[in-house]
Amino acid sequence: VVLTIRDKRSWLESVRATILPRRDIRRYDWAEKLIVGYQNGRHFLSMNRTMLERALDPGANVTSDAVILAAYDRWIVQVTKDVPADRLLVFHVREGWEPLCKFLNVPVPNQPFPNVNERAELVERIRSRLKLVRLTRWGMRFVVGVAVAFLLHRLI
Repeated sequence: VVLTIRDKRSWLESVRATILPRRDIRRYDWAEKLIVGYQNGRHFLSMNRTMLERALDPGANVTSDAVILAAYDRWIVQVTKDVPADRLLVFHVREGWEPLCKFLNVPVPNQPFPNVNERAELVERIRSRLKLVRLTRWGMRFVVGVAVAFLLHRLI
C-alpha cells in the first residue's frame, strides 16, 4: 500500500480550490445534480457523498478547515495502523522515484519524476461546470416564464 502524504496546509488549499470548496456538496441543488450527473455519470454525486462521509462523519461540518484537517490526520493514522509496516510506504512525492521504486522492487526510471500539479486544470473544469449550472438555472427560469406567459395568453 502506498500512502501518499503532503504538507497539510498545501493539501487543504488544494482541496478547497477543487473538490471541497467551502460549501457542502451533499446539498447540491437540482441544476448542479443535473449538470454534474450528466458530465460525470449519474452515480458520481452518490460516490462523492459516500467518500466524504467515510472520510468525515456523516453530519460533519465540511466548511470547517479544522474538521477537514482532523480527517486528514485520522486517515493517515488509520492507514498506518491497519496496514502492516512491511507492506506500507508512506510516500511524499517530493522524494521522487527512489523510495517508490525500492518499495515496489523495480528499477528507477531514467526520467524525471512527474511532479504534476493539476489544480489549475481542475479549477478551470469546476468553473466551467458552475457556468453551465448557472446557465441551466436561468434557462429553466426562462422556459418556465415563457410557458406561463403562453398559458396565460391562451386563457385570456
